[in-house]
Amino acid sequence: MMQQDLKIINNLLAKYSLADFLPYIAEEDGIFINKNSSGFVLQALPVLGCDEATEQKLHALFKNELPLGSNIQFMLIASPKVGEMLSNWQQARSNSTSIFQKLAAKRVKYFAKLAVPSATSDLVVRNFLLFISVSIPGSNLNPVQLHELSALRLRVITLFNSLDMQCQSLYAADLIKQLHPLFNPTLEVDYREFNYNPSDPISQQLLDFDTELQVTTRELTFTTDEPHVVRVYGVKTYPNSWMLSEMSHFVGEFLQGGTQVVTPFEADS
Repeated sequence: MMQQDLKIINNLLAKYSLADFLPYIAEEDGIFINKNSSGFVLQALPVLGCDEATEQKLHALFKNELPLGSNIQFMLIASPKVGEMLSNWQQARSNSTSIFQKLAAKRVKYFAKLAVPSATSDLVVRNFLLFISVSIPGSNLNPVQLHELSALRLRVITLFNSLDMQCQSLYAADLIKQLHPLFNPTLEVDYREFNYNPSDPISQQLLDFDTELQVTTRELTFTTDEPHVVRVYGVKTYPNSWMLSEMSHFVGEFLQGGTQVVTPFEADS
């Protein structure tokens, strides 16, 4: 990227909010209307390894279910937002004896500390989230098209649930809750709760007013409570063949610290 291009981008970001460039407009009954497309977003459990039957079902999704011209995107997020999971774990032990309650509190404190990147430890705790978005061209759909898109959503949910992925539809408040930490990164382990305001575009509800973004040739710097650096990497060379059962190696191996990704990350496909 040329320095002149960077100057233009940063001048625009100084004058406008990043939210002005995002496509999200509104949501109704789980269908999102964007600037140039419409679709739905699902949340599911990541799959670590699979068998031939799983591959066949995924092949059927691409071959038979998705309409011509549609787009499907998978986004895996390794989030430091582990507070809700830890609270639920601790709450399940609230009726135990006092000693076990104290042990649970200490474990929660320990794991919450591991959610923050540290230069002294390769061991990290992450909340792995998988989001699946499906969209079709056009933002002004007629009732028949909206019905067909809703029916497609149900079929896709059914397919992924047949793989034990606990797939469910996301609505506007859910999407804002999950995307807000990406645009306003902090070191907090708890999510912020949001109420969706249908009178404002969704994109305007994703960014805080005091969040700043600076672009350089190497990275993006989001400044909230303190600067957070984001770097984007792409695939230079793909392998000649790859098995779905090997997908877990993309996020490192537990017993090999050198292969782990110690920072929060997002992977798209």
